[in-house]
Amino acid sequence: MTEGWWVNYETKRFVGLYCPGMEHEIVIRGQENQDWLGVPPSVAKEFNRYHPQVDRIRLLLFVMKHAPLMRIRGYGCRVQIQYWNPGGGGDDKPYAAVRRWAARWGGPRLLLEVSNLATRRHEHVMAGDWPAFVKGQAKTPQGCSKTGLKTGCKTSRNFRTFGKTRTVKKDGRRADRIREAT
Repeated sequence: MTEGWWVNYETKRFVGLYCPGMEHEIVIRGQENQDWLGVPPSVAKEFNRYHPQVDRIRLLLFVMKHAPLMRIRGYGCRVQIQYWNPGGGGDDKPYAAVRRWAARWGGPRLLLEVSNLATRRHEHVMAGDWPAFVKGQAKTPQGCSKTGLKTGCKTSRNFRTFGKTRTVKKDGRRADRIREAT
């Protein structure tokens, strides 16, 4: 896992994480990245309340909750896209940002796992189907569901979500085990 992005879905600016070992927390703590992404100074001041690495998940959620940022993390044939939008303005801006990102960096067969963490709405859609999906003309791809994921990858993959480690086996079954988030 060597790729990730922070995207401001209102200003359309992004910061990419391309180096092994780079983490969203490290990047968002950088003053230059905060300025570029448009993190409000009042939000940035609160970062000191969160200890590096120990409070990583809490900081990421805090940032997404108080700034129009989405977090994207690549896992080979799929990406997780997470943002916080309680629904006041709808999902038009985040969905447009997903479309722009997928058009630039994703191929049509890349699986997008899009999650609005505020409403707990999760979508699993192939990047090539995203524009039609947003218009309501595409269905969830075969092998995926809104409640669980059967990956299109043919190899076993481990991936982390907030507070859990999941193993997706070759036959598509998923085994979860709780893990301390670090």
